[in-house]
Formats: sequence, structure tokens, C-alpha cells
Amino acid sequence: MEKDIELIRKNLGYYTGLTFWDTAILPKMKEESDNARRIMERVKRLFQVANKCQEIVVRHRNALIGNTPTWYIVNQQGEREESGTASAIAEHLRRLQAQWLRMSIGRYPLHSDPIAKAVDDALTTGYGYLRLWSPARFAKSANIYQRIGLHSPDIESVNIIRDNDEFVDKIEYTFIYKNEALKEVQQLDEQGRTVFHWENANGDRVTMDNGLDEIKLDLGGHFTVYEIKRSPLITDTVRRAQDAINHALTMMPTNIEYSGFLTRVVANGLPPGTWEVINGRETFTPTGELLFSPGVTNFVAGIPTFDNAGNILNYTTPSVSTEGIADVAPLINAYKTHCAVIYETTHQAHILSSDMTISGISRQQLRADFKTSLGTDKVALEAILADCWATALFMLLQGQIATIKKYDIIVDLLLELGEPSAEERAAVREDYKAGLLSQQTAISLNGYVDNPAAEVENIKQESQQLTTINEDVTNDVVDLPRPTVIDAAA
Repeated sequence: MEKDIELIRKNLGYYTGLTFWDTAILPKMKEESDNARRIMERVKRLFQVANKCQEIVVRHRNALIGNTPTWYIVNQQGEREESGTASAIAEHLRRLQAQWLRMSIGRYPLHSDPIAKAVDDALTTGYGYLRLWSPARFAKSANIYQRIGLHSPDIESVNIIRDNDEFVDKIEYTFIYKNEALKEVQQLDEQGRTVFHWENANGDRVTMDNGLDEIKLDLGGHFTVYEIKRSPLITDTVRRAQDAINHALTMMPTNIEYSGFLTRVVANGLPPGTWEVINGRETFTPTGELLFSPGVTNFVAGIPTFDNAGNILNYTTPSVSTEGIADVAPLINAYKTHCAVIYETTHQAHILSSDMTISGISRQQLRADFKTSLGTDKVALEAILADCWATALFMLLQGQIATIKKYDIIVDLLLELGEPSAEERAAVREDYKAGLLSQQTAISLNGYVDNPAAEVENIKQESQQLTTINEDVTNDVVDLPRPTVIDAAA
């Protein structure tokens, strides 16, 4: 099934918030006159948004990969491997990951690393991509880890072609090289090797940047592009609720500005002034204005009524009415309601504030529902990361393919559902004592530290230091001679 590019671009616009004015449901005038332009400029100036689309995507992503994923090497029997060879492979992978983070600095405006961007893309549009490649500028770098890069390409730049059984048959990655749009095409040959070549816009093969027509690598039957695919979190319901949120928020300052400050209207009354007879007729001459300020008292006279001769017959009874600013309570309620619609639609209703009548038990149940909704993404992303990292090792260590193929990588995403309660922390400690959790996993679930692996190493070092100190103290203890006690009565 081909990608719906229009929907992808629409959802990306909602994620970034760059298209909120275009999709606004506010009444808009055609700016065909100076007056219409002035009115629309005022509306644009007061246009307010709260990007809940990005919020729900980021929260879902942080729940998946907010904690540093744990991983380890296993042998062909599926048992955790601690041999020297496995440790060396693990060290290569750790250094690759560190290099990828350094190469990602400043690359993605809204993300810290390519994995975060790929996950956000998938949650937003249904498609996210990770791509391994060999940067030409580091082809001969003394630091071998610079020779393999990881990035998250734009969604429209990747085209995955599948066969009738939905297996990947060919991958096309479009990029710009020397101001020309080219495609990197990769397929598997009969020996299971991954074959790379470049094509121009006409489909003709062109020489690659390394001077070769094609490259063949043994990557264990893997490609170097990985697709994260799921149903988008940003649905039509979410988009409509987001538009309603922007409308409600914009109406608040707009109504306040149009209604202005507290105003008073005096009916059937005259401002301060004097009556004079001019041309035989009594005429009122204002001498000042009514003052409205704390501590000020105004005396208002009624408006006179006259007979045919111009004589005053009577005076009206003055009245004062006040008008305050617009009541924004209905708009606030509308904002909360539409927020709730978005959170409930995306299984994030557990974060609703207490004034939305969510009980403690209900919040726990909703939190559990959120965890369940993460399950499918967790399993899929763990498999994708494991394959991606294994492929990176194949690319890095082409001379040791046979050795690397003896091992697999197991990735475990430690879900981050927010700060754990005291009861949850106690349960984690009990599970660790019972041998149901590893030390690293238990540390991560307790939520006190950001780097569980480093904390495990710190604990080991402290334990060794304490053991050494205790041994030194024990060796220094000697049986000192006791002083002779003389009985004072002697």
C-alpha cells in the first residue's frame, strides 16, 4: 500500500504546529480591503494554540524510550553470553552508540537522536525510518566507529517495495548529491548479500561516491534501512479536537480585548455643568466629565423636559449600568473537554488533572491501559533496534562476520510511565530480592537515576572499596596489652 503523502504532511503540520493558522476554525474574512486586512491582522495577533498533538506523541515516545534501553549478547542457545568474544562485541556496540549520539548533536531540531525522531515520525504519520550508512568523509578515519553512521531520514525519502508475501524486495532511498536527486537502491542477491547501487532520476545506474558501480556486503541478510510502522496517534478525532482547543484559547483574549475594561453607561443623566439662559432659552453647558475612580463620588442630574415655551417641566431619573469583561468560563470548560477527548483517544487519560473528576483508582486503571497500549510498540521497536544494531556490527566488522553470526542481541525497553509511587518502588525491590529482576532493571524501574548501567558499575566499585577497607581494618587490629590495675585498697 502506497503512503498517503497528503495525510503525512497534514499530520506533520499538526505535530510541529506550523499549520495551525491554516486549519483554524475561526471565522475568517477575505482580505480584499484595508478594513478586512486590519481585522484579520488583529485576529492573527490574538491567535493562541496549545499543541496537544505534539504533547501526546512525545509522551508516548518518552514512555517507550525515555529510559535507556538495556541490551545484552546471547549465544545461539539464547543464553546470556559473558565470554571474552561476546564482551568485545558488546564493547564495539557501546562505542558505536556513543558515536551516533555525538554525530546527532544539532542534526535534529526537535530531537536528541535519530531513534527519537524515527519513533515520533511513526507515531505522527504511521511511518518512521532508521538508516545506517558509511559517511564518505570518515571512510578512512582512524576512529573506526566514525565509519558507520545512524540517522533518521525524512519519511518521503524512503520507498520500501515488498513482494506478494509482504517481504522486503527492494529499498530506495532518495538523496541529493552534488545538486542532483539520486537514489540508493539495495537488494539481496542469491547468496544473501546486500547489494547497493545508485540510480539517477531516469533509473540509470551512476557511479557511487567511492568510485564503484555497486557494493556487496554480507549483512546477515539485512538491509540498512529499518521501518517503524504503526497507526498514527494523530487521527481525525485528534485533529478536530486540536482545532477546537485553538479556537477556545483564541476566543479568550479576543473576547477580553473586544469587551475591554469595566465600563459604565449613564442613562438619562447629564455630566457636570451649568444652566444658562441663552436667547431666551435655558441651555446646558458641560463643565467637566464624570470621573470613575476609587474614592470619587459623582452627582448626576437628570435630563430636563421642556414645554413649548422652553420652560423646564420636569427631570428624568438618571440610571447607571455597568458592563464587565466577557466570562471565559465556558471557553475554559471547552478547552478542558477537548483536551480530555485527545487524551482518552490516545490512551493517555491518566494524566487528566484532578478537577476533571478522575478518581485515584480510575487513574491507576487508565495508567495500566496506557501501559497496555505501549505493548505492541515495545515488542516491535525492540526487534527493530536489535536487527539495526546487529547490522551495524556486520558493517563495522566485515572480517569477523562468521564470529558475530554466532551471537544475537536482546534489547529490552524499560517503559517510563512517570514517577513510580512508593508502593511500586517497594514492589520492585521485592522482585529484585526474589530474583525476578536484574539489578540494572530494578535500578531503572525505581526511577532514581538516568543511567542504570553506570549505577550498577558504581555499586560494584563501592562494594569492592568497602571490602578492601574492611580487610585493611581487620589486619590492623592487634591485641594490645592491658594495663596493670592496682587495687587502691592495697
